[in-house]
Amino acid sequence: MIVTILPTLFAFCLADEACNIVAECNVDITQRLSALENDMENVKVQNSKLKSEVEYVKAENVDLKNQVEILKHENAELSNDILEIEKIVMPGKIPASCQEHRDRGATESGKYQIKPTVDIEPFFVTCDFRKCYQKW
Repeated sequence: MIVTILPTLFAFCLADEACNIVAECNVDITQRLSALENDMENVKVQNSKLKSEVEYVKAENVDLKNQVEILKHENAELSNDILEIEKIVMPGKIPASCQEHRDRGATESGKYQIKPTVDIEPFFVTCDFRKCYQKW
């Protein structure tokens, strides 16, 4: 008899003070489980919303990339149009720098005439158009 009472007494002493009765412990566990399940449902809903937002951002990113490519193409067309207009409007205008020669389509390194300002007479310089000196 002492053998059966001692383990029961020992278990009773180690039990949580708030749950001295098994029914109270079960109710508390049931409430905690219910709260955890509710929290889990909330997390699932938030996760679902975040997945939708991620898909929306991905689609928007694809659209923006397409728009950037279109703008790059339009920019290149406008640059070419400007060069063509400059050739018509100012056919004798001497570029002010090597960069301006480059912008007008020069690709070979060599001697080019420039006129940096209206006050200075045109003179020749060596322009280097190798790729290692280009600013991209």
